[in-house]
Amino acid sequence: MTVQTTSRRRRVVAAAGVAALSIAGLLGVTAAQAAPAFGDIDANATGSITVHKHENQGGTAVIGDPAGGSTLPNPIEGAGFTAYSLTGIDLTTNQGWDDVNAAVVSDCDATLNGTSIKGASAGTGTTDADGELTFGGLDVGAYLVCETSVPANVDTPAQPFIVTIPFPDNQAGAPSNSNGWLYDVHVYPKNTLKSELTKTVDEQTKVGLGETVSFPISASVPRIPAENYFTEFGIVDDMSDAFTDVKVVSVKVDGTDVDSSYYSQTADGDNPVKVWFNADGLEWLKTQGGKKVIVTVSGTVTKVGAIENVANARISHEPGEPTDPPTEPEPCNPDDPEDPCITTPPVYTNWGDAKLLKVDKADGESTLKGAKFEVYAADNPYAADCTTTSPTGSAISVNGSTEFTSDANGVVNIAGLFVSDSVNAPQNAPQRCYWVKETVAPAGYVLPSDPNFSITVKTGTTTGVDLTVENEKTTVPGLPLTGAQGQIMLVAGGIVLIALGVTLYSIRRRQQHANR
Repeated sequence: MTVQTTSRRRRVVAAAGVAALSIAGLLGVTAAQAAPAFGDIDANATGSITVHKHENQGGTAVIGDPAGGSTLPNPIEGAGFTAYSLTGIDLTTNQGWDDVNAAVVSDCDATLNGTSIKGASAGTGTTDADGELTFGGLDVGAYLVCETSVPANVDTPAQPFIVTIPFPDNQAGAPSNSNGWLYDVHVYPKNTLKSELTKTVDEQTKVGLGETVSFPISASVPRIPAENYFTEFGIVDDMSDAFTDVKVVSVKVDGTDVDSSYYSQTADGDNPVKVWFNADGLEWLKTQGGKKVIVTVSGTVTKVGAIENVANARISHEPGEPTDPPTEPEPCNPDDPEDPCITTPPVYTNWGDAKLLKVDKADGESTLKGAKFEVYAADNPYAADCTTTSPTGSAISVNGSTEFTSDANGVVNIAGLFVSDSVNAPQNAPQRCYWVKETVAPAGYVLPSDPNFSITVKTGTTTGVDLTVENEKTTVPGLPLTGAQGQIMLVAGGIVLIALGVTLYSIRRRQQHANR
């Protein structure tokens, strides 16, 4: 989804004195202030204009100090300004001051009675790291100051304005308000920065397919001028079709839940996922300038591969009276150059499957069914050599199952495991280490002496086999010998016994005859 901050500016401004001196968010007063002069205007004097460039300030609007005593937060570096002299205006006469008040400023031009009075450039430059730029050596007169270039993060340039040298230091409510003349004048034109939109990925702790992935989307709240109001603030996340059960997890600002009465959201399961602020929420957001709205969305991952996701937002503001905001934000149309929304860079979550093959060790080819495996994380998941790692933790659930069985072809399919993402280190790593453990051997076979095996899971679908696991057949007690060799041994034994009996009988008979 894209975020854009648009600010419709009033194009024509009547300039009386310094139109840019009104500021907001004054923090303090410094000691370095321009010394006022009193009495008649010194036509031969020279002076300066110091531009202080900052973001619009939150809080109650106050008058900036033209003597230079205002210290503001959030300076803007790199803003380009040009000062132009205004011709035909003599500030040593009352008519000259009437002409300054009658001049009309529009689009870096100043006209008087319909005629341009914009003269030559009196200086050009860009603001420094403190948001400051000084035009020095300026003669007494009136000057048109235009912001001619803005940094990339600035929404729109400040309106041009007229500065007089000297400047009458009698602005109601100004910090100095000396009622004197200031020849060194400080001005405070402000910018509204573009809203920054980013999408990230929470670190994945449950790494099996079928688990939830969470995406925080952060949209900065611009500091807008006091006269502006937010017309729209909506975030849209068109989740990939690799996710189901998509929903809004939370809406926070600075870590605190936003009041649910300030916004609406799509129902759980609806895609795209949307969050948009209502009129009360938009009014409240104006008080949150410089903070971030963080919308976290989630989905259940169902597919492997490099899954891309982007988000977009529509954030706009304009001057005038508030109007009813849109009832629901529309997704961005990237084919329409007039579509005023911006898109986050894509983020990726990378998933891959694993495939094992179970075979008979006797020939290394015959496949076996019925073997059961579990999957475990590796203690060093991104090791260059997965065999140097060790299994850790509990068995991993993939699509709700922690047990994976070899089919009739001996194949064990592990539907998907997390590999990496584009946010958390190591970003977009191409592979990740896991371990598999054989827990049940096929019927008639025994478990390996070490049933743990490391595997390397890569992003995408496996085209081959990640690991082949062999099993040996089981053993049984020895059987009795009943063949021809056994018969021969029995016959031979019988003959020996008969011969021994005959011999013993003969000996006994001889003994009996001898005794008669």
